[in-house]
Amino acid sequence: TRRSRSTAGPPCSAPVLSPVLARPVAKLFGLYPTGGHLVKRVIGVGGDRVKCCDKRGRITVNGVPLNEGAYLAPGQQPSMIDFDVKVEEGYLWVQGDNRSNSADSRVHLGDPGGGQVPVDDVVGKVFAVVWPLGHAKLIERPATFEGVG
Repeated sequence: TRRSRSTAGPPCSAPVLSPVLARPVAKLFGLYPTGGHLVKRVIGVGGDRVKCCDKRGRITVNGVPLNEGAYLAPGQQPSMIDFDVKVEEGYLWVQGDNRSNSADSRVHLGDPGGGQVPVDDVVGKVFAVVWPLGHAKLIERPATFEGVG
């Protein structure tokens, strides 16, 4: 899936669980990342060229600029790190929705693999937000990726 939020976060009227209770409850329902799992948005797949940024500050995939307003947190820029990568077959280019606070593919450009994530490392696809309850919703593929190919 493809995803940002200020550090303070939006106001929430949902009940708050104490950290002592929240972790076991989240684990019970498979919602706590016990295996080091992270949720990131897939921006590019094998064969794609992902680049930051065009003259208007947008990330492009295969030359098509992405309109990321549907999922980036308010005030977030698509990237403050310039990059131009060709995603290898069997790999993904991923970025968090909270771009200024996300250790995603961009941050790992200098690591082995150049920040690309093996498809075999993916353990699931986000289909819903369940917490906090006031933000619960189903997740759909943003229209911005329809023209990318």
